[in-house]
Amino acid sequence: MNDLWHALHIPIERIASEDGLATGWTPEAATDWIWAQVQPARYVHLVEVRGWTAERFAEETIRTALRDVLAA
Repeated sequence: MNDLWHALHIPIERIASEDGLATGWTPEAATDWIWAQVQPARYVHLVEVRGWTAERFAEETIRTALRDVLAA
């Protein structure tokens, strides 16, 4: 858990330092949110169970995670 969280936190901290996070998000909370979105269980549910392609999973995960935490 910690390795992935920390890997995600590095770019989030940089974005935050440039005032790039949406209102109400701290770097820690934004990292938590994105970390939760990329958990293996989500992949299993959507790709292996529901038949999404890996590409669609990646595109939707990135799109929605960034939409949620980045300033417009």
